[in-house]
Amino acid sequence: MYKESRGLSPEHFTFADVPTLNGMGFIYMVMAVLWLCMAVFAM
Repeated sequence: MYKESRGLSPEHFTFADVPTLNGMGFIYMVMAVLWLCMAVFAM
């Protein structure tokens, strides 16, 4: 993961740390987070 490779913890992770999220990557990031939350709560 890019967060681990840059030595960033999820708690201190910000969108500014990844320039690619400024583009359409941001949309996929949001969708991935929402899907992950749904998968966790579904358990």
